[in-house]
Amino acid sequence: MQTEHRIAALARAAGAVRTAHLPGLQRHDLQLFDIDRESTRLARGLLDLGIRKGDAVASILDNNLEAVLCWFAINKAGAISVPVNTAYKGEFCGTS
Repeated sequence: MQTEHRIAALARAAGAVRTAHLPGLQRHDLQLFDIDRESTRLARGLLDLGIRKGDAVASILDNNLEAVLCWFAINKAGAISVPVNTAYKGEFCGTS
């Protein structure tokens, strides 16, 4: 399925549900339409930058709304999300 068709399919699916509850985020009344609209805007930006289906896109974000939007945008662009967890430090990563 082409990227634009995937974006349209996700937009239709998001329109079927009104409100999202995203644990850990400050806003619990977020409209899925808003998530869809913003992540689609970001996905188009990624495509404009030359990101293509199957490309790996790394993101370094805390667990917040921006991370959620980034994840959706990368997937809408057909790329592979590679989130870098900023909490992994020190002995956990084998570094000091």
